[in-house]
Amino acid sequence: MLKRYDPVVLTLFDDLSPPTPWRSWRNGLSVSQLTCWLRQQRNPHAEAAAARMHALLQVSALAATPGKAHAQIRWVRPFVVQLPALEAHWGEIRAQIAEPFTAHADLDSWARVPGAGPLLGARLMAALGANRDRLASEEAVQALAGTSPVAYQSGKRQRVHLRRACDEPIR
Repeated sequence: MLKRYDPVVLTLFDDLSPPTPWRSWRNGLSVSQLTCWLRQQRNPHAEAAAARMHALLQVSALAATPGKAHAQIRWVRPFVVQLPALEAHWGEIRAQIAEPFTAHADLDSWARVPGAGPLLGARLMAALGANRDRLASEEAVQALAGTSPVAYQSGKRQRVHLRRACDEPIR
């Protein structure tokens, strides 16, 4: 329903589980409140991002007729009741993923990768594998991730572009 009537919230918040302020996003969040929340999330550009988010939140949502809104509330309510159970289950899954990752012998190497916490680090570790000979150089990792530049030449024209076919999570 959010995607249908107010997709702005889905573009602003990747994760709608707490502690994101999405539940009060239309109730007049100020720029300073958004800045404070973004600083807690360690956003390096909190002030600019908060101003952008606040501007997006001022755009009005699509309005439904009262009858349609009432029907959709009745349709969505059972799913909302299930959200706490799903959030608890997702927390258990995150803990199960984080446990072997934090106990891995190569944790020191993965801890140096910017932004690679227990979930992304475990995903990268699984994708790249333990066989060090398979990806012996940085260029091999770039080729696997699809970030190595692809040269294209036709006659006198030369171009370099980013490969589109790749493993998105690794990229």
